[in-house]
This record gives sequence, structure tokens and C-alpha cells, in this order.
Amino acid sequence: GGRGRETFFFLVLKIMKFTIIALAAMAVVAQAILVEVEDGKIVRRLDDVPMKDYKPKPQTIVKGPGFVKYVEKRSREEIKAFWTKERMAAAIPLTMTVAGPDPNAAATCELDVESHTVDSFYDTPPGVAVGKVFFQQGIFTYVCSGSVSADNFVWTAGHCVYDNVKGRFSENFQFIPGYEDGDYDDGKYVATELFATQGWIDGSIGYDYALASMDGNVQAAVGGYNFQLSVNNEPDSTTYESYGYPAGAPFDGTIDHTCKSGGCGRDHFVSPPTVYIECDSTGGCSGGPWLIANSTAASGYNFGGLNSYNYGGSSRMYSPYLDSDTETFWHSVTGF
Repeated sequence: GGRGRETFFFLVLKIMKFTIIALAAMAVVAQAILVEVEDGKIVRRLDDVPMKDYKPKPQTIVKGPGFVKYVEKRSREEIKAFWTKERMAAAIPLTMTVAGPDPNAAATCELDVESHTVDSFYDTPPGVAVGKVFFQQGIFTYVCSGSVSADNFVWTAGHCVYDNVKGRFSENFQFIPGYEDGDYDDGKYVATELFATQGWIDGSIGYDYALASMDGNVQAAVGGYNFQLSVNNEPDSTTYESYGYPAGAPFDGTIDHTCKSGGCGRDHFVSPPTVYIECDSTGGCSGGPWLIANSTAASGYNFGGLNSYNYGGSSRMYSPYLDSDTETFWHSVTGF
């Protein structure tokens, strides 16, 4: 009768409601920014979660030559108090995935991997100058990776600093160098300013790199070690070592993981063309450095790229190709 139909209709509504909630939860667990690219630029986010109750406050934005800067309003004490151990443990590991199959799947490169379980790795370069980045975008908290550039500056991925769909910078940004399974021997630093490239803000994946100005001299705190910028490297004659803290399965984000691979080539399906290597790292490694061995550098390495994005189901990691634009951005931001 009519009552039976009403009961069935109510049950369907309940099931539909549960399905929607479950899918929303799955979107968070997926730990990926899923983007669609046309003509080399991001045209839409496919994973975007509506936040009807989120009312963002205005951000202080300053434009410079080739960069856009966000000035953090919160105090050092407020940000450090925000990042409790529980909140850090619950932060979502972030990665960026381009929808569709990997257009460079035919290319192959040699790969060596190592997860660093020895304590001394985190007390000496390169491990001491690589760390975890925690930040907030909207109502969600995330974790990426980063590395010491010079003095108080830290490199990370553009998508860990700026959400170019909602048009807002990350907030409550914190960097922990030499992070090892919850240990913070080298201290915790908070960002006073974040710098994104104008290219990334305009949606170009090839400019997915950023700098954060921290509240102290991170380089001095980690023994004076840093990674000097190296540009215009030829991928087919360069060996890259990708570092970071992947936390998506099978990793758990507690220790650094390294992929060592020759440069496989350039990805001409995005703009400007990026470079890619073989790597099995997952969400949370975004922004971790690609280092190039240099025996004359104090740290033994130069900075030659960073973990930026992958294609769905691919075992490759992609990085912006660092060139004169990167060099101009770095000089403009740091003044060095």
C-alpha cells in the first residue's frame, strides 16, 4: 500500500545519503588533487569538495616580479599551538594526479629505492635538510614535504602553498626539518610569508614550485646545510634523487623515502614541459626535493626539481623543469 511505498522511498533516501557520505569520505582518503588538463593548463579540479559552511577571511596578498606573496596574519605562537601531535597525525597526505593515462608510459628508466630507517640519516645531509610541511586549506589540514633552500627559505610544491581553484593561499604553514617518526630534533618553523609563481596561480603545472619564508634561520639550525638551485639540467644525462615523506599506502609518512632514477624525459603534454623519473612515492611526498649530487657543495647536493604530480596508475613522478624562470623567481623572493 501507500505506507509501504513511503517506507521504501525513505529507505532509498537513507541509502542515497549514506552513499554520498561514503563517497565524500573516500575523496578524503584518496589523498589526491585530481585535475583535468587542456592545452597544458589545469582547467578544472575533479575532486573539489564543496564547503558551504566555510566562510574564508580575506588574505593579505602582495604581487612582485614573477611571484605572488601571502602574508600570514597568525602569530608564531598561534600556528605552533594549532599543530598538536593529534592534528599532525590526522593531516591528509596531499598529492596531485592528472586525470587519464600516462602519455609517457612507453619510456623506461632504472630505479633504486630506499626508505631511511637509520637515525643518522636525519642528522646529516641530505636527510637533515629535508622535512615535512603541514598546512591548512579551507577546512582541511594537509601534509606535504619540503627542503631547505637558504637561510630561512624552504622549497615545496606550488599546490601545497596555493589552491589555484579556490584562489587562496594555504594557512597555518609549518615545516619540520629532519622529521623522523614524530621526532623534531631540529625544531619546528612556521611561515610568515608564502610565495607562489604567477604561472602556478594561472594554472600552469610546469610552475608548480613555491617558497616559504620561515620564522627563523632553518639552514643554521640544520648545521648550515642547504641545497643550491641548479637549473637547465638535461634529463637524459642527469641522475635525480627524489626525497620526501609518502604517506599513502604502502607508506605511512613516518620516515623519508628516496627514489634514485635517471631523468626519463620531458612531458610535453603540460605547459611548460616538465621532467619525469621512475618513482613509487605516494601522497605526502609532494614538494620533496629532487637532488643532484655535487661533491663541491657542503650538503653534497644541488636542488634540481621537486615532487609535483603523476598520472593515474603511473609509477612515474613529475617535476617542473627548473630553468631561468625558476632562477628569477628564487632571486626575486630571497634577494640572494
